[in-house]
Amino acid sequence: MQAIKEYEKYYGISIVREFSDVGYSGKSVERPELQEMVEYLRNTDKKIVELIIYFINRLVGTYNTIFNRY
Repeated sequence: MQAIKEYEKYYGISIVREFSDVGYSGKSVERPELQEMVEYLRNTDKKIVELIIYFINRLVGTYNTIFNRY
């Protein structure tokens, strides 16, 4: 996504991983990439400073469910 790449360049940050659940409803936590992202954030030895979400509605529909589940 071009906007994310521009954000990365403008702020001088490095995007370590990208996760995308194309074709899955944002209302469900049963999305492979969402689950992989949560596990990555839990288990990485890298210092995560920011989590950039391009379309917030991809997370908002499950916000309470995600944080209650994980």
